[in-house]
Amino acid sequence: MVCSGQVSAGGLSDPIIPVPIAPPPIVSKNDWYIGLQVGPGFGELRYDQEDISLNGDADGVFYGVHAGVQRRFGTLTAGLELDYNTGNFQAEVAETAGGLTGDVEITTLAHLKARLGTHYGRAFVYGTAGMAYDEGSSDVPVLLADINGTGAIVGFGSDFWLSGRFSVGGEVLFHDFENIDDSMYSARITTTHLRLSYHF
Repeated sequence: MVCSGQVSAGGLSDPIIPVPIAPPPIVSKNDWYIGLQVGPGFGELRYDQEDISLNGDADGVFYGVHAGVQRRFGTLTAGLELDYNTGNFQAEVAETAGGLTGDVEITTLAHLKARLGTHYGRAFVYGTAGMAYDEGSSDVPVLLADINGTGAIVGFGSDFWLSGRFSVGGEVLFHDFENIDDSMYSARITTTHLRLSYHF
C-alpha cells in the first residue's frame, strides 16, 4: 500500500515561544479638574490653660470648591489638590469647675493635600495627606477671640468616573489642630464630603 501523506521536514511543528507582555506605558498627560463638595463634620473643640479648661462636642456642615491635577504612572496615580470650604461648625464649650460656657465655631476650612492611589475599572481609590487651615471665633466670656491656624490632615477617598468628563466621589478627612494661632484652642475634626468634579 502506498501512503499518500508525507511527514513535513523537521518532524513535529516548532514550539511556540511566548512573547513577554510589556508593562503599561507611563501616561504623562496631566488630568486637571475642578469641582464642588458638601458634607457634614463632627469632632471636639477644646480650650486649655493653666486655670481654665473647656471642651465640647462639635458638628456642622461644610461646602465649597476644589481644584487639582493628577498624573498616572503605570498602575499608580499621584496628584495635588486645593480646596476651600465654608460653613457653620460649632460647639458649646463648658468648664465643669467654674461654670464658664460659650460657643466656639469654625466657619472656614481649607486644605492643600497630596493624593496617591490606583484605578479599579472606572473607580479611583486613594489615600491623602497634607495641611489644613481654619478660621473661626469664640464668644466665651473673657476668652473672646478670632481664631485661625494650621493643622495636619490624613484621609482617604474614591472617585467614580461617569460618562463624559465628570466624576463623582466621596472623601473622609481627619484634622488635628493644636493651639490654634497661639489662642490655646485645639480641635479634632472629621469631615465627610460628597464630591462632583469636571475633568479637562
